[in-house]
Amino acid sequence: MTARVNVRNIAVNALVSILEDEEKSHIVERNYMDKNELSDVDRSFFLRLVEGTVERKITLDYVISLYSKTSINKMKKVIRNVLRMSIYQILYMEQVPDRSAVDEAVKICKKRSFAPLSGFVNGVLRNIVREKEDVLKKINEADDSIKYSIPEEVLELYGDKKDKVLSSLFNERHINARLNLSKHSKAEIIAMLVASGVKVYDNPYVDSAVYIEKFGDITKNPVYAMGLITIMDTASMIPGLVSGVENGDIVVDVCSAPGGKAIHIAEMLNGTGTVFARDLTEGKVSLINENIKRTGVKNVQSKVFDARNTDKSLIGKADVLICDVPCSGLGVINNKSDIKYRIKKEDVLELSKLQKEIVDSSIPYVKKGGTLVYSTCTLTEEENMGMVKYILDNYDFKLSSLNPYLSENMKNENTDKGYLEIIPGEFDMDGFFIARFIRG
Repeated sequence: MTARVNVRNIAVNALVSILEDEEKSHIVERNYMDKNELSDVDRSFFLRLVEGTVERKITLDYVISLYSKTSINKMKKVIRNVLRMSIYQILYMEQVPDRSAVDEAVKICKKRSFAPLSGFVNGVLRNIVREKEDVLKKINEADDSIKYSIPEEVLELYGDKKDKVLSSLFNERHINARLNLSKHSKAEIIAMLVASGVKVYDNPYVDSAVYIEKFGDITKNPVYAMGLITIMDTASMIPGLVSGVENGDIVVDVCSAPGGKAIHIAEMLNGTGTVFARDLTEGKVSLINENIKRTGVKNVQSKVFDARNTDKSLIGKADVLICDVPCSGLGVINNKSDIKYRIKKEDVLELSKLQKEIVDSSIPYVKKGGTLVYSTCTLTEEENMGMVKYILDNYDFKLSSLNPYLSENMKNENTDKGYLEIIPGEFDMDGFFIARFIRG
C-alpha cells in the first residue's frame, strides 16, 4: 500500500504541473516517471491517474461544484487536484475501492500540511461515494462540454465533425509500433518482441507496423533499444508512406522533432540519400538526435533552424519536402488531453498564419517534379483544406493521389484527389490531415 500512496502523491504533483502551471502533459509524465524510477505496475497506475484526471477535468470540476460550498477556483491548488484525482478514481476506476480513494486522499492532505482541510476533503468525497449513481446520471444528462470535458469554444472549432469526435472519446486505443524493416524482416522483429514478453497484433492499415500490448517501460525493451521499433501513431506514419521516396532522394523535413517521420523516411531510403531534419530549438533537435542514435540511421542530418526562414543552400535540391507544421492539435486530444484546455479560436488564426510562413519559406526547396507532403494533427478548415487552397492558389503545385501508397481499406474519393482527413478513432488512429502535391 505504501507504493500506491507514493504514486498518488507523485500524481498530485504532476497534476499541479499540468493543470495549474500549464506544462505539457507528456513531458511532465515522462519526467516524473523517470525521476521516481517507477515500476511497471506503478507507471501504469500513475499514468491512469494523471491522464484520466486531465482528460476528465471539466467533468470532475462540475462534480466538485455539486458537493462543495467553496468555489473550486478559491481552493488551494493541491486540494483542488487531490479532489479531482480522487473523484476520478471513484467514478471511473472500478478496480480501486471507493474507501481507498477517500482514505488515501485524506492521508495526502495530512502528509502535505493540509490537515485542517482533510475533513473537508473527506466529507466531499464520502458524499460523492454515497450518491455515485446519481452523480453519473447527472454527468450523462449534462451538456456536451461537461459530459465530454471539452471547453465550449473547442467544441465549436470541430464544426460539423463534433459528433464524430465526441463518439471517439474515452475509447481504448491500440499502441502502435513502426518496424525498422531496413534492419530485419517483419517476422524477425515480431519474434523478438514476443520473446521479450510483448503481445503483438497485426495492424491492418500499415504493413510495416504492429499493435503492441504489455510492454511496460518500452525504453527498457531490448528491441526498442536496438532501434528496431519506433512508437508512433499509425496516422503519423502516413506522411512517410505517401512521400514516394526513392533510393538516393534528398528530403527536407522542416518541423521534424522528435524525428519519427524523418527516421521513417531515412529507413525507407535504405541508407541512401539524405534527410535534412530541422526544428526550432536545441531541445527539439536533441530529441531528433536521440532517435537517430537509437535507430542507427546514417542518412539523417539534424540542425537547429527556424522553418520561417529559407536555407539558401537547399533551394531547388529537395526531391521531397515534409511540412508537418505546428497546429492546434485537435486531432490528438485523446493522447494529449491538456491541449483542449489551452487552445483558443484566435490561436487557430495565428497558427494558420504561421503555417503559411513555413510553407512560403520551405517551398523553394522543392525541385521541379518534386513532392510536397503537408500534414497536421488537427481538424480545422483553416489549417487543413484552407492551406491546400493556399498552396494551389499561390504556387505551381497540383494535388497528387495518395492511393498508390495506402492500403485498400483507407482509400476513398478524397485520397484519390490527393488528401486524407482522419477523424480521431477512425482507422484506430489519431485525428490527422495529409495532402500530397507535385511541383509542375
